[in-house]
Amino acid sequence: MEDVLGKYWHSAGCQPSSIEVAAGAGESTGPRTQWLPGQPPAPADWVYLATPFVCALARPVAVFYGFEALMDKLKAWPPLPSRLGSVLGLFRLALPELHEYFEDEQVPMTAVAMSWMTSLLSREMWLSDVLRLWDSYLASDDMFTMHCYVCVAILFTCKETLEELDGSEAKLMLLDLPPLDVDRVGCVCGCRC
Repeated sequence: MEDVLGKYWHSAGCQPSSIEVAAGAGESTGPRTQWLPGQPPAPADWVYLATPFVCALARPVAVFYGFEALMDKLKAWPPLPSRLGSVLGLFRLALPELHEYFEDEQVPMTAVAMSWMTSLLSREMWLSDVLRLWDSYLASDDMFTMHCYVCVAILFTCKETLEELDGSEAKLMLLDLPPLDVDRVGCVCGCRC
């Protein structure tokens, strides 16, 4: 995985930050991309986004091209504030009772939604569920819209359990989801997963 991400880092035009250059360390402590802020996921999320490809594909070149294709799709997504507004607005409209409960319990839904949007649920879901879900994502014409609906469908699917938890427990559950029936999530959101 290190080779694949390193090759992608160089092909995407990543540069050391000005702090790293000023320090004169000669080595970068972390990649900084030349993309606009909020467009693609930060390099810190690349490991989560590359892991499904590493598990599904045998050859490093296939992993590289799969990861590159995903990143190209993600570059076409709206900026992060717009993405957060879309998913949080959809959540508020689709599940008003749960939204109100989360506000009362002070569940930090913006932080949860940010994690879900930047990692495409690869950080929060079990790997087998991610592989099943991403199969549908990568086949979709509008991956962003589908992802927003999947996020709300996950909240709908876990609603009863979430309403029994206090705010901090709900946040922990949302950032480390239990195994999910991805087909059921797909049926709830109206897409074919």
